[in-house]
Amino acid sequence: MTDTYYRDFENEQWFLETIRKPAQAFLASDEGHEWVSAHFASDFVTRLYSQMDAPLCRIYIIRYKAMPLYRGESVKTYARLGDHIFHMHEDLKNYFGLAEDELKWVTFEVGAVSYPDIKERREKELELIRKEFPILQGRNHRCILKKDRYEAVRKWYNNRDEVEMAVETAVFGPGRYCIEWRDFVHGNPCLRWSEQKLDETIATRVSQYIDALDVSERRKLLKQMAANLGSSNYVHTAMAKLILTRLFDDGNDDLEGFYSMLRFSSGMIRKNLRSAVK
Repeated sequence: MTDTYYRDFENEQWFLETIRKPAQAFLASDEGHEWVSAHFASDFVTRLYSQMDAPLCRIYIIRYKAMPLYRGESVKTYARLGDHIFHMHEDLKNYFGLAEDELKWVTFEVGAVSYPDIKERREKELELIRKEFPILQGRNHRCILKKDRYEAVRKWYNNRDEVEMAVETAVFGPGRYCIEWRDFVHGNPCLRWSEQKLDETIATRVSQYIDALDVSERRKLLKQMAANLGSSNYVHTAMAKLILTRLFDDGNDDLEGFYSMLRFSSGMIRKNLRSAVK
């Protein structure tokens, strides 16, 4: 992104003719209204249609299973969301990397702060993208290629179900007895935490997963992690995020290394139990 912000009238005209007008026509039709109402929450649908032409100058985010999917900005924010909804209807897989039955997990959020100045608005948008790593934008402000979006949504660190499975396995599963939990809190000379740069994407996904838990689920998680550390220990939310990030960050883009460790540990447990029985 450059420091120069100007209006490209040629591209604006292309955008209006190719995207905005078809999207508006679809949303205004009976088919469009019925489709939008069938797939998204009623309060959002009301705001979408009532504020379509409002110059809000705000930043928005589209989420999938509570995970950031795409972040953008626009003067007419709800009209821009209407463009995205039109693309979801026309080609959900290539535009957003989702299958039809996954649309039920898509939600929209519009920021409360207005940024009339385009430079300020786009800088804030980029700042949030770099902080959140939306699935379709990664570590920069540009979308990944359409051909790669479906696969990107399914990578373990982008999929809440996979993160949940990993957390459940590590924290609540039998393998928890084989994890040296204190090493992931305080570190040890072999781990050298001060020299290790943790994967920011994993840290972000773990953090987002924990933040999305309701009060009772989070309390259960923190209580079990404290129990895994031993008696008289307390784990707060920030500590839980750090522990799990260190645990999952084995240098791979998937959990195969982690699951291999769990399988090895489970085998050792069974061996020790058999020895104890004898």
